[in-house]
Amino acid sequence: MRLPAYLGLLPLALGAAILPAGDGQLTTTPKPVVVPGRYIVVLKEGVDEIARKNILKQLHEDKDRLDYDNVLKGFATTLTQAEVDMLQKHPDVDFVEEDHQVSGSGLIEQANAPWNLARVSHKKRGATTFVYDETAGEGVCAYVIDSGIDDKHADFEGRAKQIKSFVPGQKTDVHGHGTHVAGILGSKTYGVAKKVTLYGVKVLDAENLGYKSWFIKGIEFVTTDHKKRQCPKGVVANLSTGDEKSEALNRAAAALVKSGVFFGVAAGNFDQDASIYSPGSEPSVCVTGAIDSNDKPWYTGPGQGTSWGSRIDVFAPGVMVEFLKPGGGTMFMTGTSQASPHVVGIAAYLASLEGLRGTKALCDRIKKLSTKNAIINQHAKTANRIAFNGATLPRKAKELKGWADADVSAHNPNAGEHWEWSEEMQQQKCKSVDQMYFYFELSANRGSMMTIKFDLPETGSAEHVITHAPTAGFHEWQRVDMKRMFNSDQVELSKLTQFRLISDVGNYIPWESDYWKVESMKFRARCVGSGLWVENDKWASFGQTFNPWKLNGIVDFKDALAPRDWIPTPPCTHLKMLQVTMTLSDKWWAGTDNDLYFAVGKGRFQLAHHPSREETYTVDADLQKSFGARAVPIKDVTRIAIESQGGHDKFLPQHIDIRGVCDGPKGYRLEIEREADEAWIPDGGSWSLNATPDLWRRIL
Repeated sequence: MRLPAYLGLLPLALGAAILPAGDGQLTTTPKPVVVPGRYIVVLKEGVDEIARKNILKQLHEDKDRLDYDNVLKGFATTLTQAEVDMLQKHPDVDFVEEDHQVSGSGLIEQANAPWNLARVSHKKRGATTFVYDETAGEGVCAYVIDSGIDDKHADFEGRAKQIKSFVPGQKTDVHGHGTHVAGILGSKTYGVAKKVTLYGVKVLDAENLGYKSWFIKGIEFVTTDHKKRQCPKGVVANLSTGDEKSEALNRAAAALVKSGVFFGVAAGNFDQDASIYSPGSEPSVCVTGAIDSNDKPWYTGPGQGTSWGSRIDVFAPGVMVEFLKPGGGTMFMTGTSQASPHVVGIAAYLASLEGLRGTKALCDRIKKLSTKNAIINQHAKTANRIAFNGATLPRKAKELKGWADADVSAHNPNAGEHWEWSEEMQQQKCKSVDQMYFYFELSANRGSMMTIKFDLPETGSAEHVITHAPTAGFHEWQRVDMKRMFNSDQVELSKLTQFRLISDVGNYIPWESDYWKVESMKFRARCVGSGLWVENDKWASFGQTFNPWKLNGIVDFKDALAPRDWIPTPPCTHLKMLQVTMTLSDKWWAGTDNDLYFAVGKGRFQLAHHPSREETYTVDADLQKSFGARAVPIKDVTRIAIESQGGHDKFLPQHIDIRGVCDGPKGYRLEIEREADEAWIPDGGSWSLNATPDLWRRIL
């Protein structure tokens, strides 16, 4: 047994609010406070309840004592020095820790930049839309271990409930820290997972202060409470505060992870190695650091910035993040406290969407999906990963712009239809469109001071302003105002005959070359009557540079348009060929002595016999055997799997490419590409994909 020797008082708080000392001023982050005479006593493994009671009989009575039964065996109480000395020598005591008073930390910012949601749903910075699958965390329970949740706040839509408090005499969120963390995680307007069920566990008081012993009790509560709840898609938990390195707190965190909960924690706000804090130093939890809107590690001065080091799994937005206040309204805050609920929200989102459970599986998935090597001036020996939810249009998703919902789902062919897209089919199903979206992407190397816009002049249309002075890497989908653009609620595709890209200098005087490069442009539109979504991707791989030393309103680029350019995804209802290609990882032992099979429908086809690492294997499906027909409806290709059989060993796929050919004279070639996420497939196991129609992309 041991009593840790603390060499001075280190800053503890990992991400709650620090109120401004005055206009434009910020107070410093609170330091930890050792609570005189208060300790956490951890008993050895196997010590029973009778032994604990015998120990407690030797101590003075404390009405505020906390007992631990699940995440660890022990208690927190006030002790005299003589009692501490006795416990240190007791054969049933593992160790004794001083209890600490801990605060959250963060900085209120008086600015309005809801950039954070856009950043976690795009691979490049500069977007202003939030893209997400409509599952949105539904069926997942999320615990916020914090100052509580204002569960009456309208933006929670009745999905939040404050269920437990370990703060004597306080049951609700007065401070607001827990409400804002919950808002980032799962509120309607500002949340990452907009349909998650939220539960508040209060361990911080009205001053945003709490004891480490309360944190342990809150974690222990979640460990048992989640088993009583209806959480069909899994459970996640967030802790945006903590202590200096503590074995007791780390043991509690490890026990929560072991119970099957995804546990995400903030890295710390002190510009130090995250491994000196708890619970972030516990290897099994998922640790998040903070970046700003320029993809730089958050830093405001010595001792004040995101923590760093090998314990951090991923980074997320943590600067000027808008959040909910108890009683209504919003504010802005900065810190790793804001970063962590983004990642916990993504974990809830992926648990609902992909069926993953637990900290390791979800944290590994988040790291795999993350945007790599985008953090500028990253600390040494620190992961260069920005959290990303994996939502990419045109997959079935919602896109938010200006907080207004816009349904841009790809089409799902009706039962009984059998067609391949053609000019004749376009006349039947898509003569006019009543919704339109435009995608625009600049090079990651350089932005521009220009105002960039487009028009469709043959319709007499107004100009659509894409962006003013965009930064490098700007990219987003934008909804086109049909009334303003065409003076009508709909427009015939036959009237869209020309596209023009235009830039204006405005009041900006370009004293030097202001060249800018467009990487990609696309249209998407909804057909009147049929409801199909069609795309015009003529300029999907554009890659042209413009260097305008000119006056306002000069056309940079123009191109002809025709109805045949607008094609649905997928461009047919049936496939006449289905093929899978798999490449194994280059890691040692990635191959197997098993046989691998491509399974689809009722068919099962040998893909490889004793495959070796780095090798590529291809096999076609016999559609007659799988589906009983020469051509199969795309909507019936619901599950595609690679199965391992042989009783020998596991294997590690790296890349899977699924290809199909449309049933029709044009024979459009389609593809679904997937990385295998570095997940080993055990003997008798399988890699599988739910191949919904919106996943198929046309090979250009």
